[in-house]
Amino acid sequence: MDLGSVVSRLNVLTPPALAEGWDNVGLLVEPSPPHQVHKLLLTNDLTEDVLDEAIDTGANMILSYHPPVFKALKRITQKSWKERLVVKALEKHLAVYSPHTSCDALANGVNDWLARALGPSKSVPLRASTSLTYPGGVGHLLEFRLDPAGNIMSRLNGIQGVSVCTSTARHDGDNGTRVSLSCSQNALVEVLSILSGVPAELYLTGEMSHHDVLDAVAEGRSVVLCEHSNSERGYLQELGGQIRQALEGQVQVVVSQRDRDPLQVV
Repeated sequence: MDLGSVVSRLNVLTPPALAEGWDNVGLLVEPSPPHQVHKLLLTNDLTEDVLDEAIDTGANMILSYHPPVFKALKRITQKSWKERLVVKALEKHLAVYSPHTSCDALANGVNDWLARALGPSKSVPLRASTSLTYPGGVGHLLEFRLDPAGNIMSRLNGIQGVSVCTSTARHDGDNGTRVSLSCSQNALVEVLSILSGVPAELYLTGEMSHHDVLDAVAEGRSVVLCEHSNSERGYLQELGGQIRQALEGQVQVVVSQRDRDPLQVV
């Protein structure tokens, strides 16, 4: 399939209009045309090791959940690993695309994927999308009835690749648990401002600053941290299925075997 057709379909599946203003999404590296895509490699983070995997396995395109090019590059040399990524991708005729916060806000995106893993709940975005075409929004507020935080923790530990540490403050036996879901630190900053007046008893996020955790605990909330990329990496399998359907089986879609969280618990 032609690269332009692949990008058009990805833009429909993960609309750039849903991404946060600070983000860098869409087609980030475009080889000279014509460029046919026969194999697409999915990864959470595009590292040099994952790029070599794409080359070794014959991929023509990489979808990196996190944008490998985030801040502006003033030069493209061999000095930094991100510059080397761009150089090598172009040399090897590899396109690079990133959806990032489009998937955070997308209906049936990463937050809904996490929510389903936690069990039946009522789920609404904390800040709804302003687009009439694309439903969704930033963060999710889930409501569980008669489901203590400990049960939620057990379900989280059942998600492959997710590591959990928690600071629990609630001991009042409340018969319901309301959970705020967010997968990135930048998104969480906005979610925390939105949460003013929202009755969430538990924050579930990939990462959170030490002082924000202290504030939450002081307010009687529980905090569950899942490690940033590990709270997203398992979603790639589901996203891959959606992409296969969007591309009508014309492109082989595989998930990286070398992609892993840079922090390892020992």
